[in-house]
Amino acid sequence: MISPGRNFHAPARHSLRRSLLWLALVAAPLHAAPLRLLTEDRAPTNMIDHGQVVGTATDRLRAIMARTGTANSIEVLPWQRAYTLAQTQADTCVFSAARSATREADFQWVGPVTTAQVVLYGKPGREFKLRTLDDARPFRIGSYIGDSFGASLRLLGYKVDAAPNDALNATKLSLNRIDLWIGNPASMKRFGARAIAPVLVLKPVELYLACNLAVPKGLINRLNSAAHAMQRDGSAMAIEKQYANAPLAARAHKR
Repeated sequence: MISPGRNFHAPARHSLRRSLLWLALVAAPLHAAPLRLLTEDRAPTNMIDHGQVVGTATDRLRAIMARTGTANSIEVLPWQRAYTLAQTQADTCVFSAARSATREADFQWVGPVTTAQVVLYGKPGREFKLRTLDDARPFRIGSYIGDSFGASLRLLGYKVDAAPNDALNATKLSLNRIDLWIGNPASMKRFGARAIAPVLVLKPVELYLACNLAVPKGLINRLNSAAHAMQRDGSAMAIEKQYANAPLAARAHKR
């Protein structure tokens, strides 16, 4: 014979067990595996300074990860390799990536995490008289494999010559193998004012963290919320100003 007392308390014990199980699930990390954040060495958004990866995008991403409690690692690789790994491996992202219609469906996007000024450069002493980007159509434009700026121009019908890495374009420009070279002013400073001259300044481009499609959507939403909060509270702009006021040579060096 079952006592009334035990029969009365059994449902309560089951309910308690269910509540404890639910609490355990809620308390568990929503994304246990660390995010692998891959980037290239390209000032001022992401670069190596005394063995550490720093930069406008890097510092903002570290703050975003800290605000959301997201475990992560940051690694510098050649751009094309980093980009391919982010496309093919779970828990992997790449930055700083320009967001475009051709890339939109390949990743989940966080940001923007910084902006970049884009400029067409030429050989000093050569006159181009470019008033708009359309005026550059007859010329060979140097880019590098995986660069979204060069890829976008190619899709629009421009003559884009993509090198294995961006540094090779300095030699190609000096040998007249390309006419123009697309890049941002901060990263171009390492080549010196005598080697290149700005020809046409284009509109600034927003850059993002591009994550593999397998990264949980809930995590992407939390990262975006933190990125937007940094824009609102001024901390994102503070990071940008920090790098704008620092000499490039003091912030990055060749590996």
